[in-house]
Amino acid sequence: MWGFALLHIIALAGLVLAVTGALDVTAGDWLLAGTLFYGRAFFVAIGYHRYFAHRTFEFQLWCRRAARFLLAVASNTANQGGVIWWTETHMDHHRFSDQEGDHHSPVTSGFWWSHVGWLVGTQKEPVSKAIHLRRAPELVWLERLHWLPGLLLAAVCLWYGGLSGLLVGYFVSSVALLHATFTINSVAHLIGPQRYQTGDQSRNCWVLLPIAVGEQWHNNHHNRQARTRQGERWWEIDLAYYLLWGLEKVGLLSRLN
Repeated sequence: MWGFALLHIIALAGLVLAVTGALDVTAGDWLLAGTLFYGRAFFVAIGYHRYFAHRTFEFQLWCRRAARFLLAVASNTANQGGVIWWTETHMDHHRFSDQEGDHHSPVTSGFWWSHVGWLVGTQKEPVSKAIHLRRAPELVWLERLHWLPGLLLAAVCLWYGGLSGLLVGYFVSSVALLHATFTINSVAHLIGPQRYQTGDQSRNCWVLLPIAVGEQWHNNHHNRQARTRQGERWWEIDLAYYLLWGLEKVGLLSRLN
């Protein structure tokens, strides 16, 4: 909870300093923020979600273990917890979707709880266990140090862009990405059409298209959780899937579901 609060306090301070002119913020700082926002949004979608939580694709055997570890490290730069915790919490979400046991349902607990309250309130340990990840000692080790990749990225931003690069490039983009991810938990269970009756309130939330890199087709995903592609129609843009499709074509992936 304290790390979550600290991220928000520093990001807010950075915004205030930028708006008031007390901090010399350049276009390059905002470009850095945008790059880190979208770059890490892909790691959340491809890493945390489609690989670790749902195993919707797999790496070639020759690079599998190293690629899995590097993807976990890259995902951790988004400051959303360890991949094992993230996966087990998400497994509970699908297991108890919009029922008691779902950690972040707007149906059972209201919008604000589903968006951020469940992270700052009393947290329950996930019921589900990601055995496939707990068997990997390197991922268990990284779980204890999940905060380190984000800290190292912050240091790089400070070195590259100075104080403005750190406050705007790193902290503002980090908090923006957190809330972009949280909208899938909250908004995508409230707004948008339901193509499939999945026993919950998951929606295809097109309004999240600019920030969700394909995760906005949430009802499609709840209907076919193990499917790599979440945008089913040609007009349902799924940037994360397009990237994975390209990685398969160049030989890095052995399968897409």
